[in-house]
Amino acid sequence: MRNSQTEMVVYFVVLLATIIGLWTVLDIYGRRTVVHSLNGSYIAVPNATMRGFRDSSGQSGIPANVSGQPTFELCSSAPCLAEGSYVSHQLNWNVNPCESMYEFVCSNSPPKPADELLLSDLELSLLRQLRGSPATGSPAARVMQDLWKECLDQETRNRLGWGPLKHMFKATSLSDWPYLQFTTQGERAVWQAAARALRYFGLATLVSLEPSEHPLLGRSPLLALDKPVLLLRPGNDSSWYYEAVSLALSSVAHKNIAKHPLALDVTNFARQLASVVRSPGASGDLGRDAKLERLRSVPRYRPLLVGFLQNDTLVSDDTELLLKAPEYAIRLGYLLDDTAPHVALNYIGFRLLVHVSPFLPESVRKLVPLRARQLGLGDHGPGQLVCLRAVEHALPTLFYRAAYESHRPLLDALLAADLGGTLKQALASRLALLHWLDGDTRDRALQRLHQLEPRLLFPSWVTDADKAEQDVRQAPHVIAGEGLRSYARITKHLMQRRLHSADPWLGQAPSDDQCWLGPGRRVLYVPLTALNASAPAQEPFVLLQLARLGERASRCLVRLLLDGAGNRAEDPRAWWTPAARQGLAELRKCYTLQSRGERPTAAEESAALVVAHAAFEARMPALDFRLENAVSMSLDQLFFIHYTLGYCAADSDVARRVNLALLNFGGFQRAFTCDVGTPMNPRKSCDFW
Repeated sequence: MRNSQTEMVVYFVVLLATIIGLWTVLDIYGRRTVVHSLNGSYIAVPNATMRGFRDSSGQSGIPANVSGQPTFELCSSAPCLAEGSYVSHQLNWNVNPCESMYEFVCSNSPPKPADELLLSDLELSLLRQLRGSPATGSPAARVMQDLWKECLDQETRNRLGWGPLKHMFKATSLSDWPYLQFTTQGERAVWQAAARALRYFGLATLVSLEPSEHPLLGRSPLLALDKPVLLLRPGNDSSWYYEAVSLALSSVAHKNIAKHPLALDVTNFARQLASVVRSPGASGDLGRDAKLERLRSVPRYRPLLVGFLQNDTLVSDDTELLLKAPEYAIRLGYLLDDTAPHVALNYIGFRLLVHVSPFLPESVRKLVPLRARQLGLGDHGPGQLVCLRAVEHALPTLFYRAAYESHRPLLDALLAADLGGTLKQALASRLALLHWLDGDTRDRALQRLHQLEPRLLFPSWVTDADKAEQDVRQAPHVIAGEGLRSYARITKHLMQRRLHSADPWLGQAPSDDQCWLGPGRRVLYVPLTALNASAPAQEPFVLLQLARLGERASRCLVRLLLDGAGNRAEDPRAWWTPAARQGLAELRKCYTLQSRGERPTAAEESAALVVAHAAFEARMPALDFRLENAVSMSLDQLFFIHYTLGYCAADSDVARRVNLALLNFGGFQRAFTCDVGTPMNPRKSCDFW
């Protein structure tokens, strides 16, 4: 009996020693893949994923202080419950964020890019207004509603036939469209038609013209000539373009016209123009390549300016024209020299048909997807969304006012939070610590940053009810049953406003999703589409807007400063010292090696993320804030989740971009406790700051 007991003790000791030994081995090797569960506990299992560690109860595994009380404030309001549930179900708990943050956040995302989804949120809320009774809408929404309904009124357009279109062609100096081979038309007629398409519809066919300020001299007003945005890209299959031109000719032209050669000529011209636009030598860089010329040096463009300004007395040999892409202006002239004028006129007429296709009879409805593509809607067919997007572009300020009225609590909270000022302060703090930037360059950078004024989301006067009503009164009224004519009157009014106003909001499409710098680079504009309009108008959701809106604004701020380095020593924009330029060049080498040359903007993107997070940290509450249904996620972790959500798309290049910015940031690695050597915390990283 005693021997049996002794054997049992020995067996137990051996078993215990074995367990301890195995645990030690697992602990040693497991440290290489330790991950921090989002509920605050540490998991020491090799190759562990997040599955099994998702906390939905809101209780177990939550960090607590010495007294046993949770170290955070738990939000259980309806918005917090909804947001917590959304985020929790959005994440892929089978993926370790230290392996790939993008896969962890975006694996369960819809195929549409986040930018499109967030813009869709704005537009769906506006569509609900437009579908309602006119009496219930605001003045801005009612004007938009009138034009939107005209766009949808296919029955009236079919009844009116081609009369309104013929009137439009006459107004744009294309009364005999389509033009035949034997028609005698000079280049002056081409510029006249191109000018009127620009003036009446804002459509750039051969060139774009817009009011501008010289990027270096600050002189204004100037007319800036630039490349147009085209339907056809070089090298792409052009058969669809030929079919679209043939459809337009078949619908509008007389039956006795030979349509095949006309369509073929227009398609070939479109292909040649696309090659000129995309050629390396014609790729203008405003500030570096822009040239200020007097018309006596570029007399070819005199008829264009006369037709656009509609006043001979405003144009002379001494009239200045800012060429944003000088090489393109030269190559376009060569192309027109080799092109029969009637071909260029037919091309302009076709582009105009596509542009106004949502307001034309049903027989050309197949052209609407081409217009939808221009409006950022893919190959979307005729319908409410295409009409809304066309109305947005024609009435941008009314769109901003209607959007403000739809999301007033959130937008007022954002304006009160002064996120633009917070971002400027965060960038200034980072610049002060930048070790590779010399003092002189740093001082000049801080001075430029101090002078910069962030303008977020929409023109500042949009929140003023009196000014908004005045804007509505100035807009041309929509004439019932005359959708095309009303659209033309409104777009012409918009161009007239742009010519007499320096407000860049008038020239930027509301659906644009990137921020931009105004002339003179003293104003930063961040578009409304950078906003997550579906977020609640309370904290911490307002603060979390910095993960998307703030990162995009920071990227423009960083770009403004990096432009000072220039692309070459003689670059007129360059104001960095040689030592500072050398320091940036060495830093960029690190990012180039890390991304294998695939992301030339990697340094800018990494720097912007750090600035946005610094602004976020500066406004974070002393006590952590967590959401019911997602209580396992800290506020800091939510920032990086929201940042990644802002880029979710069915694109592997986007995944590399997001992960590259995060894996170079210690703030992310601390938030998710990623061990050194994991994919998202490599042993060698690039540190911009």
